Amino acid sequence: MLKNKRMLVCLTAAFVVIFIVCMVFVLDFRPKNIEINSKQYNIVAQTDADVEKFAQQFCETEALIGMQHEYIPTQFNDVYTSYNELQKKQGFDLEKYKGKKFVMYTYKIAEHKINGSDAYISVMVIDERVVGGHISTFIKDSPMYTFYGEEYD
Repeated sequence: MLKNKRMLVCLTAAFVVIFIVCMVFVLDFRPKNIEINSKQYNIVAQTDADVEKFAQQFCETEALIGMQHEYIPTQFNDVYTSYNELQKKQGFDLEKYKGKKFVMYTYKIAEHKINGSDAYISVMVIDERVVGGHISTFIKDSPMYTFYGEEYD
C-alpha cells in the first residue's frame, strides 16, 4: 500500500513538472509592445510581413532592400556604445543582447529624402522580436535618426 502511494506521488509530481515545462514553452511571456515617444508599438516579428508592419508604423515603405545577418558584439566599442544610446532613446537596449545573432531588415522609405538622398528604415530582429533600428541614408558619416525622426549623431 505504501509503495502505491509513493508511486502515485511520484507520478503526480512528474506530471506537474512536465505540465509546467510545457506551459513555459507554449506561453510566450516576452513583451509584445514597446513604448516609443509616448506611444505603444507592436514589436512581434515572427514573419517578414510582421517586420514590415513594424516599420510601417513609422513610415510608408516601398521595398525590402535587404536582410543582413550579424552578431551584436560581446564588448561594445565606441560605435556600438553610441548606437546603443540611439536605441535607448527609443526604448530599446542592446546591452542584454550582447553576443546574440540578429537580422537587420532594411526598407526604402517611400517619397522621403534626407538632405536630398533616399532614406531607409532598418529594423533589428532577435528571437521574433524587434530589438532596435534606425532611419538613415546610405551615405557615409550621415546622421542616423530614431524611428520617430529625431536626429542622433
